Amino acid sequence: MSKLNCPFCGGKECVDRIVHNELIEYKGHKLEIEEYTFSRCQNCGEDFETAAENKEADKLITSFQREVDGLLTPLEIKTKRESFGYSQKALAELLGIGEKNFARWENGSVTQSRTADHLLRIFFKHHDLVLPIVCKRGKIGNNCTEVTFSGRVGATLKTEHKTIQRLVINGSPQC
Repeated sequence: MSKLNCPFCGGKECVDRIVHNELIEYKGHKLEIEEYTFSRCQNCGEDFETAAENKEADKLITSFQREVDGLLTPLEIKTKRESFGYSQKALAELLGIGEKNFARWENGSVTQSRTADHLLRIFFKHHDLVLPIVCKRGKIGNNCTEVTFSGRVGATLKTEHKTIQRLVINGSPQC
């Protein structure tokens, strides 16, 4: 493997990759990341990270910070969404959240606001109560033409143009 050039001093092939355990502190809490990778220039001594080196570490740190701040972690959001049977696109549309923003919350590249976190928690905890409100008053509700239920397990929400999603709920709200 060839060495990198230093982006700071311009030195040629003088950068070493260093792997070690890194201790991260955030608001009095600590997280140890094993095999944390960064680069160090042999000429100028500057330490830096390439985007590819710590993508996973950045996700771990973001998740840790969310946990400390009392926000849902990316894994919690994904697990809850999947437990209800939603795709990212369907849940984002249902809640009036941008699809790309929702995907970024789940992949850990962006942290949701506390308000968005509350919206997600309320929806996940009280899905059967929130769904009729979203259907009647939300972005989807304006064009909602049908909600079909199959027992107390699921439903399909249809609009004028498409079927949004198979919804797993505990009740039978009307659209």
